[in-house]
Amino acid sequence: MTKEIMTRRAQMAFMGIGLWVFLAAWSISAFWQHIDELGATYRNGARLGALGAEFALLMFVILHCFSKHIGVRFWALVFSFLLGATMLIHTGALRGLNEAANERLAAEKRLAETLTEMSQKQAQSVTSDQTGTQRERLAKNKQAVTQQAEIAKSAQKEVAATITASSDKVKDSSFLPRWYLDGWMYGVIFIVALLFTSILFALMMRNDVDTDFDGIADHLQRRPPGFAPSLPAPVHAASKPNVSGNFYSPSDPK
Repeated sequence: MTKEIMTRRAQMAFMGIGLWVFLAAWSISAFWQHIDELGATYRNGARLGALGAEFALLMFVILHCFSKHIGVRFWALVFSFLLGATMLIHTGALRGLNEAANERLAAEKRLAETLTEMSQKQAQSVTSDQTGTQRERLAKNKQAVTQQAEIAKSAQKEVAATITASSDKVKDSSFLPRWYLDGWMYGVIFIVALLFTSILFALMMRNDVDTDFDGIADHLQRRPPGFAPSLPAPVHAASKPNVSGNFYSPSDPK
């Protein structure tokens, strides 16, 4: 029988921590980008606080692999999945929001350049007629300036309407509301992590220690002092009766 390179618990820890590293890289980058967009006053502190759920998830993985309490090992595995799924859901919502925001900025920039060019061409095409008296020419110049201002104002309204529509599209691009993502999201994730941690602390007080990791609590396998298993008395073969010659048995032949 070949000897394994790593023990079973070491293999579980290697796989669990490896998955945690990739999940943390994916979620932390999204969280930190979102914090930068929010313009937090104490940005470094906000970034550090956003790591709370990742730290809790890492501790759950370690407890599942190395805790001696059977209940802690089981529920640490369950809570690892639930907390990891919670983080991935919120990360996906932020990724969708950022992608839609980038598309909106690019579309607004192209639209603004196009409308500016069109309004300039339209304004240049509006020229005043310099014929007639001086009073008539002044009136025509005033009318041309008014038309140019109307063209520019119309272009500004169109840009504003497009920006408003694109902002609504960004809000609808995420399955989680914007007010939640910009406010309560990090608090809710941290509350979930605190709840799971408190439950695991309570499970550590139970008498289900399993030091040999065989899935059975030690107190169920422990024998009291002086205990000796009772063995059945040996059964000996029946010895042949020693019948003397003076003893008469009715079954003896006559």
